Amino acid sequence: MPLEYGDPSRLDGRLEALAPSLGIELTPIERQRLLAYMALIQRWTKVYNLTAVRNTGEMFTHHLLDCLAVVTPLRRGTGAAGKGALRVLDVGSGAGL
Repeated sequence: MPLEYGDPSRLDGRLEALAPSLGIELTPIERQRLLAYMALIQRWTKVYNLTAVRNTGEMFTHHLLDCLAVVTPLRRGTGAAGKGALRVLDVGSGAGL
């Protein structure tokens, strides 16, 4: 059964467990913010069709985890690995992912 967008707490454990396999560590606040953002995307997609993905589980894997998967390669490719925040401009990728 898909999770409702208002209940991201059930995904927090999955995000905490999967982030290290993507080469990143997320604080509890960062995880909370990412899941809250995903919930907002899910909510506003009903109004503005931000993404074709509607199911929470698919949104988690197809959007959130996919986006996190590029953080480490981007840092490596730009020479920003271990040097703090990396700023990237997102142009035209739908819901800001």
